[in-house]
Amino acid sequence: MKELTFSYHFQKERADRIDYINNTVGFGEEIIVEVNYENKRECITNTGVLLVMAKERDFVITAYIANFSKVWSMCKINELERVPQELYRVVKDNAHHWQMQNGYAYIGG
Repeated sequence: MKELTFSYHFQKERADRIDYINNTVGFGEEIIVEVNYENKRECITNTGVLLVMAKERDFVITAYIANFSKVWSMCKINELERVPQELYRVVKDNAHHWQMQNGYAYIGG
């Protein structure tokens, strides 16, 4: 994946989220699922991180660890019959890690 540029919002107002992603799953090396909208694109990486990006460039507006609901909806938009197996495992592991670390189920994303 190309080097990314992060928005001010993400760098300053979500620095804790950047640290959490960096210290747990990483931002990923490959985009597995991508959906293009009129003014943005959403990409899920091989580590289960959802990047909300500017439409025309590698500029990250925000990012978070995707949950099953978001992953499945993006797969359906791409007309996939199921979530790719490697992505399924990653999202499941991320949810389990979150629950073990925080004591409650991850529902964000």
